[in-house]
Amino acid sequence: FPVTIGALTEPRWMLAIVTLLLLIVRCPPGLDSRLQRSFDERVTRTATAILNTTGVMHYRESGLIRMEGVSLRPTAARGGLASAWCLPVLACVVAAWRGRSVIHQLLLLPLTAVLGGIAAVGNTVLAAHLAVWFDVDLSSGFLSLVYRLNWLIPGAMLVWSADRLLKFLLDGIPEMQRTVA
Repeated sequence: FPVTIGALTEPRWMLAIVTLLLLIVRCPPGLDSRLQRSFDERVTRTATAILNTTGVMHYRESGLIRMEGVSLRPTAARGGLASAWCLPVLACVVAAWRGRSVIHQLLLLPLTAVLGGIAAVGNTVLAAHLAVWFDVDLSSGFLSLVYRLNWLIPGAMLVWSADRLLKFLLDGIPEMQRTVA
């Protein structure tokens, strides 16, 4: 749909543009490493709990998940915080592209951040299961790159689904037109 210059001054467009521009601003020194460590710890702890539930024998040791002769670096397998950060970035692009309302954008960003964390946990659990079942190391090499890039497809589907869900919840019910017989 065409966008005029006057339309860019509407709040929804201004928020979308400002949000996209804020994504290129770097974190203050030290904050990015603290966020990375916190994210890695939470995701690895949650993935370990799921692996315990699914019966995969393993233990954590200094950033590694060790299982039956296989070691997995979960951060490398899932791409770290950057893999989860891709979803809010994609949400900003979708919100700007679709011209979503300010409320829609403000709800979509945290929702996709949570979905990014859930996807990171799922990514780690699947990588651990594949390491045990097929003796494949998905934390290094070309296969790791392919594995991480393939997670962008379900991630994009999660963003699109979250956007459609919010659109459904936030839009009013269209008036039903009467048909005159």
